[in-house]
Amino acid sequence: MNRLLISVLVTVCSLATVACTTPPKVLTEKEPFDPHNKWGFVDSTGKVVIEPKFEAVRPFSEGLAAVVTERRWGYIDKTGKETIEPKYDVVTPFSNDMAAVSKGGKWGYIDKTGKLVIPLNYDDAHPFSEEYAGVKEGNTWSYINKEGRAIAGGYKDVGKFACGLGAFKGDQGWGYIDETGKVIIKEKFTEASAHNKDCIAEVTVADGRFGLIDKAGVIVYKERLEAPSAFADGLSVIETKGRWGFVDKTGKFVIPATFFSAEKFNGGLALVRTKEGYGYVDPKGKMVIEPKFPNAQSFTDGLAAVRIKDGKWGYIDQKGKLVIDPKYAAATPFVEQLAAVQVD
Repeated sequence: MNRLLISVLVTVCSLATVACTTPPKVLTEKEPFDPHNKWGFVDSTGKVVIEPKFEAVRPFSEGLAAVVTERRWGYIDKTGKETIEPKYDVVTPFSNDMAAVSKGGKWGYIDKTGKLVIPLNYDDAHPFSEEYAGVKEGNTWSYINKEGRAIAGGYKDVGKFACGLGAFKGDQGWGYIDETGKVIIKEKFTEASAHNKDCIAEVTVADGRFGLIDKAGVIVYKERLEAPSAFADGLSVIETKGRWGFVDKTGKFVIPATFFSAEKFNGGLALVRTKEGYGYVDPKGKMVIEPKFPNAQSFTDGLAAVRIKDGKWGYIDQKGKLVIDPKYAAATPFVEQLAAVQVD
């Protein structure tokens, strides 16, 4: 349930997964910043390209990364140069050339030059997606365009736009509107995510079952199984009776539900957890990287962060070879060819 909810509410890191793993996390605005933290960025060879000196960081997005200096958020480019002064209490990654920022409890939006293009008038704000963003005024949410004009509002909550549709929560549950504010899929779901690149959304239907819907709201997959994910490499992650496996689009288990946790396939491999530890399987269920890691993350850009027994983090390639030495206190997935790492 939480996975769907997180997807709808648009987490600032965009890194929510189906598994019950606990990878090291980039600090958020709700956590105290430790001035002794030293976060920086490495490339795929392990070369430090931005020296670890920040109190907290977020992944790169559209060429910029949010970082904390002296307890305030600003942005740097891929050379480490400060491009937007650290003066905000809370920020989101850039999307659609805009970033939501907060100061003194109010939210607005800046462009990549740091100019405030939508004033700090809102009580909460989500990142832009497909030219629209969700904002909160008082107790209600609306969708605005990049000029700050509302296209629809009065909702209890909103998600984000994808495939031309935006998720919203009304009195009867979650539904979807189009870019004119017209309701395309009626509010009838207890939970609903944004549509993915295949224009499939994850929903919870009225009788408590999980399902996947298309842009018209037609249930394209619906079974009495727990927590299906959207498909990746033709397979959906399923939790049933406390174990995780993978099914095809007919609902048939291709990889039996034997794992303690599992994530979607990414780059042809899926992260799974067994009693021995974390490892990786291929779409046929073959364990191609043995489950020997105390913790691990999914592959991105061909590399995955893994923790070894002494508690340090490094990165492996898709053959399981350590290509970046395990020497970091924490490590995050590669995004835009760079990964954030923390040194002691």
